[in-house]
Amino acid sequence: MRKRIFATSIALLFMLTSCATAEKSTLLGTAIGAGIGGGLGLAVGSNGNNSDKAQGALVGVVIGGLVGALIGHESYKDRLRKDQAQNFDVNSARLEMFGSAADQDKKPTLKPAQVKVRYVEDQIKDGTFVPAHFEYLITEPARWEPSK
Repeated sequence: MRKRIFATSIALLFMLTSCATAEKSTLLGTAIGAGIGGGLGLAVGSNGNNSDKAQGALVGVVIGGLVGALIGHESYKDRLRKDQAQNFDVNSARLEMFGSAADQDKKPTLKPAQVKVRYVEDQIKDGTFVPAHFEYLITEPARWEPSK
């Protein structure tokens, strides 16, 4: 019976903590957790005298409140992540990249650099031997061009 009450209370806690702000979710989670924890602490501490009941209820309120606050805050963050994922619009991101809706299908092209290649023979320069090699001279750098 206690397991059923505990499972039901945890499910209720998850359902009720879907508030609009983090503060509301955390406070609601704290309140629900403290109430459930106090009830469970009272039930567990009912084997002894009244001081054991009060101590069990107090420990249950504190632990339940902390756990409820944590669950409430985490459920708010999870809901926020889901809402942000649903509200992301690929088309608006594409519009930001390429401008107007008419330009959406037009992608810029990369014009490659213009390079001249020259072969240089073996040579001695300032008393130092320089072996044969290629020299690459960039005459026009690469650049992006809009589509036509």
